[in-house]
Amino acid sequence: MEKTVFKKYVNEILVGGGYVRKGSAWYLSSNDAIIVIGLQKSDYAEKFYFNFGIWLRSLGEAEYPKDNKCHISGRLSGLFPEAVSLLDEAGTLNEGSDSKLSELRDFMRREVLPFCHVFQSLSGVRDQLVAGRFSRLLVMRDAKELLMDG
Repeated sequence: MEKTVFKKYVNEILVGGGYVRKGSAWYLSSNDAIIVIGLQKSDYAEKFYFNFGIWLRSLGEAEYPKDNKCHISGRLSGLFPEAVSLLDEAGTLNEGSDSKLSELRDFMRREVLPFCHVFQSLSGVRDQLVAGRFSRLLVMRDAKELLMDG
């Protein structure tokens, strides 16, 4: 599968979920936060990684923050460890990856998109931090302080 075909497929899923595309990233904005899902091309293989970030507007304004500059960031598989192999296989651009695209679409629509809507409010982000959902992600100190003081 070609990179452009893969990106188009991911775009259809995320735009259908209310995200706006800018380059290789998709953004869902609210008054409290910006949720970012980005694609990162591997330097070593024909493969894409799904990155994830939450920018907290209380800590600064940004229109289209890079996923790795967000206050909470990491691989999407860090939020969904049960889907590590699916995300890995679907992001690998080889002849067999086409069969994983429908699985990826279903997973994104069933799990990722609804779950990411929780992060549109500070209370939703706080609840997930307290629940330990970010244990495999980087959470900046100022974000922890903001969320735990609120």
